[in-house]
Amino acid sequence: LDDLVKYLILNYRNFRTFTVPTRRVQFFSLAVDTRGSLVAAGGLDTFEAYVWSVKTGQLLTVLTGHTAPISALAFNPDISGIDIELTTVSWDSTLRLWDVTGNSTDENNLSSMELTKEVVNFSCDALCVAYRGDGKQLAISLLNWNIVFYDPNEGVEMGTIDGHRDLGISQTSADDLVTPRRAAEAKKFQTVAYSVDGEHLIAGGDSKYVCLYSVPDKLLMKQFEVTCNLSLGGVQELHDRRNYLSRFSIEALPD
Repeated sequence: LDDLVKYLILNYRNFRTFTVPTRRVQFFSLAVDTRGSLVAAGGLDTFEAYVWSVKTGQLLTVLTGHTAPISALAFNPDISGIDIELTTVSWDSTLRLWDVTGNSTDENNLSSMELTKEVVNFSCDALCVAYRGDGKQLAISLLNWNIVFYDPNEGVEMGTIDGHRDLGISQTSADDLVTPRRAAEAKKFQTVAYSVDGEHLIAGGDSKYVCLYSVPDKLLMKQFEVTCNLSLGGVQELHDRRNYLSRFSIEALPD
C-alpha cells in the first residue's frame, strides 16, 4: 500500500497517477465509474473516500463520515440519468450513498462538503458491495456471513442470504470445539458480483468454496470447491490435534 492510485490502460502503461496533495494516505479500495470520468479510492487510515477526475488527474472532493477503514466502494452503473452515485461500505458497520454528480465537472472543488444521500446501519462490519447491472439493487457482504440486498432508490432492504453453512462452517467432531470456532471466525465473503442479467450472484472469499446464488429466491444454486481440505490461503483446515505427538513418545521430548 502507498499513497498513489495508478490508473492503468489495457497495455499496462501508467496512464494517470492519482494522489492526495496534502497528506500521505494508504488506500484500501478502488472503483471507476461506468462513464470513465471519475476514480474513487477508500482510505485505510483516514477513513475517507477520495474522488479524482480521470481527465485531469485532479482531486475533486474528499468524502468524510466513516469512522473506520472503507473496505469497498462502487459506482452506480446506471448511466441513463445525469446523477453519479457512489456507494461506500466500511468496517464501522455502515453503508453510505453519495451524490458526486457536481464534482464530476467542478475540478476546483477540494472541500469535504456533506454529499451523503443516505446512511444504512448494519449489525456488523461491511466487507464488500456490488451493484446490479441496472443500478437498482445492491449486494453487501457482512462479517456475520450474511449477504444483504438493498434498494438504493427506495431505501429498503430486499432480503438476506445466510452464508453460514455455504462457507463450510460446521463442527467437525464432538471432541474438537476450538478449530471449528476459529475457522468460522476467519471465513467470510470478501467479494460478490452479479451476473449480467442480475438473476444470479457469485460470492467468494476466505473459504475454499465459491457460491452461486439465485437472487430472486435467495437460495444457493451451486457450490464450487476450489481446494480439497485446504483454505483459500493453502492452510490445512481439518486435522486431529490428538495425533500431534503420535510419532513421538513423551520421553522423546527434550527436558
